[in-house]
Amino acid sequence: MQVDGPHRQEHSGRSEFAMIHQSRQPLVSIVIPVHNGMPFIRVAVQSALDQDYENLEVLVMENMSDDGTAEWLSEITDPRVRVVSQDDLVSVDRNFTDAVATATGEFLRILCADDFLRPGAVAAHVGAFERYPDAVLVSSVRDICDERGKTLIKARGLDGLDTVSTREEVVRACGEYGTNVIGEPFCRTSAVHAELPFSPEARFVLDLELYVRVLRHGTLVTIPGTYSAFRVSESGYSAGAPNSQAAHFTSWFSSLSADPSLDLTADEVRYAAKQARKNQNARSVFYRYVQARNRARQLMRRS
Repeated sequence: MQVDGPHRQEHSGRSEFAMIHQSRQPLVSIVIPVHNGMPFIRVAVQSALDQDYENLEVLVMENMSDDGTAEWLSEITDPRVRVVSQDDLVSVDRNFTDAVATATGEFLRILCADDFLRPGAVAAHVGAFERYPDAVLVSSVRDICDERGKTLIKARGLDGLDTVSTREEVVRACGEYGTNVIGEPFCRTSAVHAELPFSPEARFVLDLELYVRVLRHGTLVTIPGTYSAFRVSESGYSAGAPNSQAAHFTSWFSSLSADPSLDLTADEVRYAAKQARKNQNARSVFYRYVQARNRARQLMRRS
């Protein structure tokens, strides 16, 4: 089965050279936890399969979807795709934990079911791991796009970060900007596995909370280029919770003040909360704009 996506291409038989090249590449797991991922799951999976990197597995953790996602996944015949199904509906943090725990690659990238990768993403990030052996996370900026995949905001993320950043530097950058400055990094799997599970208390900063723990094991490296897109939709997980995101970020950042290795001051904690509230207001305005534009487009279709 050929999956529909933004970078559609045919996957022909692999040449002898490609097979040899693959054997020298570390395995990379693209991990997609999903519950009711239609229609965007198609684009997410295809964007992973379209990578110019041979030694790849696309691991989908299917969480009792009832919108056709499970049926569509069952029709995929590409051997790089591995679908694991939950026996019962589980929480978001549990599904993410199970998905990451099942990954077998040396490196992994968590890809939300409504987002997608740009061409060259895997090769570029693996290359950085090879250049920086102490890195446990490698990240790049991403675009913010709408439901149709059209870019709304270009090259977001990595504010306040150098090419190589320690855990302490990443935390302070998050506090300075009041948000997740890491974005969606590629990860060294062994370091992530050492810090599982995802925390249910950090629901709307689920990934950031874990990534900061992962940085106990090494550094964050940033690379130039835009290699992914974060999709904004009215049905998305983040769209309905801009206020909760700010509250959860503030609670999480405040909890870090108990870590003596970070040496956070009360002023830094208060400033992070202030910045999170500013981001909350900006995020609310942005989502209202997206909703208004979608309604205007629907009206135009009916007229």
